[in-house]
Amino acid sequence: MEKKEFNETVVKLLDYVQKRDPRYQKFKMQQDREKAEKLRKEEEDRARKRQEEQEKLRKYREDIAERYRLEEEEAIARGEYDEVTVEEYRCEVCKKVFKNEKVMENHLQSKKHKDNYARFRETVQLDEETEGQVKEEEEKK
Repeated sequence: MEKKEFNETVVKLLDYVQKRDPRYQKFKMQQDREKAEKLRKEEEDRARKRQEEQEKLRKYREDIAERYRLEEEEAIARGEYDEVTVEEYRCEVCKKVFKNEKVMENHLQSKKHKDNYARFRETVQLDEETEGQVKEEEEKK
């Protein structure tokens, strides 16, 4: 029991001295600065490593794209290629792409497209020739 009381007294004395001793306060401030510097360096290292990984990934993707391009050129030179055409229908007002004409036609009749088109017409001033073409197309519908 006496040993425990002695230890408690020593701890209290130590706390008292640490609060008032300028040397300890200076030491504590130095420790805090070193800790902050260490954290800053670790963050810089993480950011640098992340940047290096992104650069490696970018280079890898460029290398693969170059390899595919060369393979494609060689296949074209040998005549070993199949030409594939993909039809694509676009609504520039709504920024949408459709795979076939029927879906595009349905979209053009939708309320959402008509609202977007009305907003588009309000914000854009067309010249007389273009305005005439637009009216002709609307009359065809």
